[in-house]
Amino acid sequence: MAADEMSSITTDKWTDDVWGVSSTRDPVAKLFFYFGRNDHWVAEKTRDEIIALKGCKDGLGPKMFVCEEGLPHAFCLKHNEIMAQKVTGMIKEIVLN
Repeated sequence: MAADEMSSITTDKWTDDVWGVSSTRDPVAKLFFYFGRNDHWVAEKTRDEIIALKGCKDGLGPKMFVCEEGLPHAFCLKHNEIMAQKVTGMIKEIVLN
């Protein structure tokens, strides 16, 4: 699965509308990204570049967070309650805004 991802994920294919950075104030999607720290799936440098390039600026674009709780990449195995709380906050932000 990882080898397939590496061969197929080569460039950004999303439009500015999807990223939420187009000139419109009503984006197609409201995205949240939750990155792990020292995660073997996404290098620290790559993660920081993604956040700098595509993260929220001036109220536009997806909100991107770096985990400060030390959760593993496979958070769903033992940390689902913590993640459920985080996702609940994200959903409330989408619904209430």
